[in-house]
Amino acid sequence: MVRKLAAAVAFLVAATVAHAAAVPDTLPTTSHAVTCPSHKTWHAPSGNAVKIPAAAVTNDKMWTAGWTRKYSWALNMNTLVWGVNKWAKGTIRAGRGVISYRVRVPANGRYRWSAEMASPHTTDWNDFWVRFPAGVARQRFGSPYGVGGRWLKVYSNVGRNKFSWGGGTVDHNPHMLITPWLYKGQVVEFRISGRSNQVKIAYFGLHRCKTTGRGSPSCKNLNKIKRAPVARCW
Repeated sequence: MVRKLAAAVAFLVAATVAHAAAVPDTLPTTSHAVTCPSHKTWHAPSGNAVKIPAAAVTNDKMWTAGWTRKYSWALNMNTLVWGVNKWAKGTIRAGRGVISYRVRVPANGRYRWSAEMASPHTTDWNDFWVRFPAGVARQRFGSPYGVGGRWLKVYSNVGRNKFSWGGGTVDHNPHMLITPWLYKGQVVEFRISGRSNQVKIAYFGLHRCKTTGRGSPSCKNLNKIKRAPVARCW
C-alpha cells in the first residue's frame, strides 16, 4: 500500500512538472517582466485580442540606438522611451532603433493595431514610426484602404505625459491602422522606429473587429484591448 501511494505521488509530481514546463508563465506587468527575443512570438492567453508590453523585448543591437526602458509609477511597469535624456523637439527619419514584434493571430478576421502611449506635447514632439512589412490599411470615415508596407507616423494628441490608448496616423486627421484579413495561427509582424524624443510606449494591441464603410465603430472601441490579459511569449 505504501509503495502504491509513493508511486502515485511520484506520478503526480512528474505530471505537474511536465505541465509547468509545457505552459509558459503569464508575463508579469511589472518592472521585472521577462523579455521576448524578436524571433519568438506573442500569444494571447485567451480571447481575440493580443496585448504586448512594449518594453518586454530583448535589449540587443537592433534597438540600442535610442530606446530605453523606464519605469512608470503610474502604470507599475517598464515602458519604452525614445531619447530618454534628450529634450530637443527635432524628429528623425524612420530606420533608427528598429524593434520587431511577432504576433500569433488568435482567430480569423481583421484586427485594429493600437498603442498605449504618452507624449510631452499635444500637437508635435509626440510620435514614433510603425511599419507592417506585409502591408496594412488606414481608415477613418470611409472604408479601409491599403497603404502597403511603408513606415507610418503614429501619434497621440493627449500630451502632458499622460498614457492613453489610441495610435492614429495622418497629421490632424487620425486614422486607425487595420490589418488585412488574417487567419488563426498565422504570424503577423510589425516594427517600430524612434521619431520624437521623450515619447513613451507601454503596450501595443491587436484586437479583432468588424470593418465597415462607416468608420468601423467596433474597431474604434478599444475596451477589448484595454481589458485583455497580457500576452505570453514563446
